Amino acid sequence: MPNAQRRKKEYLAMALIVVLMIGAYALIWSQTGNWPVADGKLKSNPYNSYAHQAYAWTQGRADVDDMPNLELANYNGKFYVSFPPLPSVVLLPFAFFMKTNTPDQLLNLLAAILGALLAYRAARLAKRKTAEAIMWAMLVTLGSNLLYLSLTGWVWFMAQTFSFTLSMAALCCALSPKVGVRRWSLFWLACAVGCRPFQIVFFPFLLILLYQMEGKPGIGKMLKTRWDFLIAPAVVAILLAGYNVLRFGDPVEFGHNHLPEFRRATEGQFSLKYVWPNFQRSIHVLSRSDADHAIITFRGVHYTIPQFNGWAFYLCMPVYLSCTWHFLKNLVTQKRQSLLGLVCLLSVAAALFLTYSHSTMGGLQFGCRYLVDATPFALGYVLLTTRGRRMRVPDMVFLALGLLVNVAGLILWMNIY
Repeated sequence: MPNAQRRKKEYLAMALIVVLMIGAYALIWSQTGNWPVADGKLKSNPYNSYAHQAYAWTQGRADVDDMPNLELANYNGKFYVSFPPLPSVVLLPFAFFMKTNTPDQLLNLLAAILGALLAYRAARLAKRKTAEAIMWAMLVTLGSNLLYLSLTGWVWFMAQTFSFTLSMAALCCALSPKVGVRRWSLFWLACAVGCRPFQIVFFPFLLILLYQMEGKPGIGKMLKTRWDFLIAPAVVAILLAGYNVLRFGDPVEFGHNHLPEFRRATEGQFSLKYVWPNFQRSIHVLSRSDADHAIITFRGVHYTIPQFNGWAFYLCMPVYLSCTWHFLKNLVTQKRQSLLGLVCLLSVAAALFLTYSHSTMGGLQFGCRYLVDATPFALGYVLLTTRGRRMRVPDMVFLALGLLVNVAGLILWMNIY
């Protein structure tokens, strides 16, 4: 196929992804009445911590005013945003002329659409045909809790949506045949850490992937010829650590340990004691409810979709089902498992374990939003260990399940609550 026709086909595929994403948003808004615009203006964001941090920067401050509705760290008599700061960097240009009324929801939605385009690109770089690449992209976006996260610009959701898109950018760059593009892979992952710190566990996977993309030249030669790959992520790491020291006197403290809820927690913010209860919550499907919120009644007991701290992550993010199915299939059909695939799986497992060790699983939410963070790399495992294979029927079933739960299920949940 001539290059011009190939490019046209790629542009049409990406346009279709944008249409599908916007179409899903419009369907949800129309069925719930939760439109992002009121009186001709974007609705204000009640949980706009990142906007307040960006605006504080325009005034030469690192601290912000105390606002009871926001999760702010109280340290040495001053209040600070208790989240990694990278999304505020994106909002900074808007803060100069919009102050704290930045277009958070619009930017979050656009970030999710960009994430879908990057997921498509990752699938294409992994030798998937156009139609299948679109379906893989939909599996981790419209067929995932990312759809829910991208509906508002709330601080927690913006951090996760941005992290997803930056992680997908890191994967895409690592898969690129061009050295100049691969150079930026670790940078984008470092930026993702600036949104969600646990993304740091995926650096070993990316380093091995980059090593393989270079043709396995030997570690010494790789360090000698590609040392510049480390400059940009090192700069990001220094800036993040320096900002933490400036605020809290600790290079790895982003502020959560100085929130009142974690100061009161007897087991602290993280503990092994949280793992099993959090895992149990993340796999159950329905919870008991009153009659007003019930979606089903069995033997006089009312059940509904849970509202707090996660439920049925495998239904809300069936990319994990796909990842598990392909892993088991690889175990049966391959005598040796690839180092890259194993490191990717171990990284995903480490991210999930660290998430389960947190004292909460995200509070009020549809689905199990914390587990969105590892989905780019769950997809990466499938793409990299099944290169050249066609999308199988189980994967299509997983996609259909994800779309049903995250579109129809989300509409139902939003109308219940």
